[in-house]
Amino acid sequence: MIAEEELARTCKEFRADHGEVVVMDPKTGEVLALANYPTFHPQNLGDSTNDARRNRALTDPYEPGSTIKPFIVGPAVAGKVARLDTVFDMPASSYVSSLRNKPVTDVHHYDHLALWDVLVKSSNVGMTMLGERMGKEKIHHALRGFGFGRQTGIDLPAEDPGLVQPVGKWANSDVVSVVQGYAVMVTPLQLARAFCAYANGGRLVRPTIVKGVLDADGRVVSRVQPGNVEIMPEAVDPLTAMEIKRVLCDVVVRGTATKARSRTWNIFGKTGTAHISNKGGRGYNDSKYTSSFLAGAPAEDPRIVVAFIVHEPDKRLAHFGGAVSAPGASKLIERTLTYLQVPPSPELQPPPAYIASKLYSYDPKVYRSSDAAQAARTAAATD
Repeated sequence: MIAEEELARTCKEFRADHGEVVVMDPKTGEVLALANYPTFHPQNLGDSTNDARRNRALTDPYEPGSTIKPFIVGPAVAGKVARLDTVFDMPASSYVSSLRNKPVTDVHHYDHLALWDVLVKSSNVGMTMLGERMGKEKIHHALRGFGFGRQTGIDLPAEDPGLVQPVGKWANSDVVSVVQGYAVMVTPLQLARAFCAYANGGRLVRPTIVKGVLDADGRVVSRVQPGNVEIMPEAVDPLTAMEIKRVLCDVVVRGTATKARSRTWNIFGKTGTAHISNKGGRGYNDSKYTSSFLAGAPAEDPRIVVAFIVHEPDKRLAHFGGAVSAPGASKLIERTLTYLQVPPSPELQPPPAYIASKLYSYDPKVYRSSDAAQAARTAAATD
């Protein structure tokens, strides 16, 4: 009910067309909540439409935008394509890649960004420069390694595999599109499952929804034994998973999701704001967006992972993932962790000195708990 309530509240607040939420236990793969908006009452099927009854969290793939970026940066770091302190020099305005003539731009201009901040600030220019270093094959391998382009295996019908084209069908320009979260299709369930890998040390869990059955005495008899995360497929090595998780904590502290910052728990996450393509596949709509937030908490020992997706919010109210989806996801996380009686997080420590010296407009005071509420109120939440 918590997930359904927060999704409905957010979609109504921003007059969104529809939305989905997936909440998972990253260590077992259990789907703790799965909600779609608008919803329906199963006892009154005649009052609902076929569209409302569809489980869009696993049947309707979409272009994810910037929520795809962690799944490219992690393998890039693991494969030594770049380090988290690698600095990318930014152009004065837009950037034209050698792979595509169309300029790449960011919401805000940066004269330079370390790879750490490419994620934190969600820089399309920085991701394009990283994509040029990686090339088609490594990017394709990274996405497939996180399970994109195939079904998760959840025990529910009609799951869509999403779309990651075979690398042989990629044009050079697709590199620029894919690293920004276009030219690939994912489901909210796939995103949640992939994000679990950063929460559990790098492993791909299998989503499950049935915990067991009740015996004659009312006890739960497990239908499927919980998976041992240590034998699950490895999407990224444990050290890289830990490093990227720490970077994603900064997204909430000094990046694009400051409106998701919690007074009680350390949240790690990634925002996304993707244009929706026009019907017929001819370009993108300038006023229709998908606003997303992937998150996990508490960062020091993640208990839950959340994918919070809102489609077509009213742009006159807000459209960035950090403004639309991040606050709702944060409320969902806080309510869930309170219900689970999870102890408060310790104060988040600043990045190591060798990283901090290369970060954009770095201020260590923002990590202090006493500054958290003020930082969340005053920092801009974009993309």
